[in-house]
Amino acid sequence: MGLAQLGLFQSSARDFGGAVQLGLAYTRADERFVGLLQLSLARNEAVTFLGPLQISAMNHAATFMGGLQLGLVNNVRVEDPAAADVRFVGLAQIGLLNEVTRGPLMGIGQFGILSYVGGHLYGFGQLGFINAADSFHGVLQAGFANVVTNGSFDGFGQFGVGNFVDQHFNGFLQTALIFNGATRAFRGVAQISALVNLVTRELAGASIGIVNKTEQTTGLQAGLVNLTGKLRGVQLGLVNISDDGGLPFAPVLNVGL
Repeated sequence: MGLAQLGLFQSSARDFGGAVQLGLAYTRADERFVGLLQLSLARNEAVTFLGPLQISAMNHAATFMGGLQLGLVNNVRVEDPAAADVRFVGLAQIGLLNEVTRGPLMGIGQFGILSYVGGHLYGFGQLGFINAADSFHGVLQAGFANVVTNGSFDGFGQFGVGNFVDQHFNGFLQTALIFNGATRAFRGVAQISALVNLVTRELAGASIGIVNKTEQTTGLQAGLVNLTGKLRGVQLGLVNISDDGGLPFAPVLNVGL
């Protein structure tokens, strides 16, 4: 316990309790860091980090509870697959690469080039080039590619060149330049894409693009080509195809009740 630990090259301790752990290249707390700041040029590391700031080129913790991880690479991860206490609870990860491997992220979110949460994300969202989470519970994902890999999206929307949700989209908008997709259901106001919208099961809302395809449509499909297995709503387009509801094929307008 003390005010600061300073090292010319590295600064390390089994448990650190104080204000600042400062190393020119490297700082490490083998078990627990409790303080205000871990600061180095190359790498900060703590099994459990409790404090406002980790600042370095690379920041690592198995459990982070505090404010910001700020660096080129920020990760919360462990190599042991049996380890249970892997989580980020704080404000944000800000860097080129942000990662929480298996546990939840609870905070404002992740901001960078590549951001990934291998569990539940609870917060504002992810802003970057590529954003991915196992499941998303927040406001938005915005970037080149936005993906929910193994769960549902519950929030306002996804905005990018391509958006994909592995299970249910529950929100307001999916807006993409090329592709919007949801494997189980889209429940919202609209999918809007310049090219393709795909829902493999149920669409409850509007799908607007050049090609729109879903297994069941409750709402609107509008585009050049609209395809659905079951129509309970309206298709507007050059080619409208429905296996159940409305006409099997209809140009311009097809209505299924």
